[in-house]
Amino acid sequence: MKPSAITALLLVAAFAAANAEQTGLYPSFPYCKCVKKARYSLSPTVKALGGGKYCFTLNSVTPANCNTYCCATADLKKLEFDVKPACDVFGVNVRATVNGVYTKVAPSFDYAADGPIGSTILRVTQLGLGPADDGAEICIILQASKTGEGCTTLEDMPPPPSPPPPSPPPPCRTCIYISVKAVSPSAGRFTFSQNDCSAYGSDIGADLNDGANSLGIALISPFELAECAATYFKVCGTFFSEAEGASLQPYIDDTLAFFLTYVVGEGPSCPAGLCNTRQGATPFAAKYLLTKARGRSSSTVLYCFNTTVVAPLNPDSACGSTTTLLKAEFWADDAQRRAVAGIGIQPAGGRMRYLSPTWGAVGEQTLKATPLMWDLNQANGGKICLELDKATDLGSFCNNVPGSPPTCWVNFFDESKNCCPLFKSALL
Repeated sequence: MKPSAITALLLVAAFAAANAEQTGLYPSFPYCKCVKKARYSLSPTVKALGGGKYCFTLNSVTPANCNTYCCATADLKKLEFDVKPACDVFGVNVRATVNGVYTKVAPSFDYAADGPIGSTILRVTQLGLGPADDGAEICIILQASKTGEGCTTLEDMPPPPSPPPPSPPPPCRTCIYISVKAVSPSAGRFTFSQNDCSAYGSDIGADLNDGANSLGIALISPFELAECAATYFKVCGTFFSEAEGASLQPYIDDTLAFFLTYVVGEGPSCPAGLCNTRQGATPFAAKYLLTKARGRSSSTVLYCFNTTVVAPLNPDSACGSTTTLLKAEFWADDAQRRAVAGIGIQPAGGRMRYLSPTWGAVGEQTLKATPLMWDLNQANGGKICLELDKATDLGSFCNNVPGSPPTCWVNFFDESKNCCPLFKSALL
């Protein structure tokens, strides 16, 4: 007969009283703190002799590379079996023998003091065995109570297996679609090229990945371009679960409109309301990091975009050949208009001067720094600074998701207003 999962050897010196309060300190068998590597084990074959009698052969062998007390010289005081609570009934009769001699103390069923509620053990104690007793025979005899209750076979004794842990939630693949369509007969036709999809998809994917990272949301696969067509493209990523994906939804809600602005622009003088927001469309750019400085008074602070000049993607195009930075527009909460004391502008090599803030219509969420009229030399190392009241939260002012690192967005317009590359800068 093969051994049941109930058999176990515990080298412990004391045990708790039956029916003691169970602490749940050890959720699985053995329900105590013990050294599991020791010299004693039971043979894998169990003898079933009938009448509820089962005999085990003791192995007493020092494990390789182990010279601890438990491996070398410990005595074997008792066995404990993990059993189901239904075995512990009044009047059940359990006896044990060692080499044919009954033990001085009869075996007993007890609640495991430090196990979970309901955990039960069969304790066979006073074995009196030691390292020299290799091959000793230990037998237990199981007999039901007078009413026929109790566990009378070895197969009856094991507790039911613990339910398997719940399956992990399925991963959640999430996609954002950016599509365009004509809103009037005069709007003309707009299509995405593969290069457009790659550029926009990379930037939008990077922003979503940054947002997830800043909020501590783990992704199985990052957001990246997944599909490109003439009238739309999509950017997809995979979350560990639907709940993880839902955690990023507020961030997506707050930035989706800006993604659309990034792709199609919003210059009022642009043909059909479009301007080229692609980074590198013009030579003018903003560096990634905002800098912070003292304002003109003790109650204000400056948050500065640092401007630079880059090689345009297509220097021969109308946008790529522009040489004048007309104005800058910021995505900002127009409910906080009173928080802006002014806009500082400092061309490279020049002194800081201040413009009065100009806002778009209510609901456009647009703060303007105009006019700038900087040439390439002035923009290469210039600063455009928002002077805000010290009590203003920059992230809130720039329409960020609460808890995310403060990040602000700016468009740089050329004189035609057909070219308006979009940049984000973060305060670290």
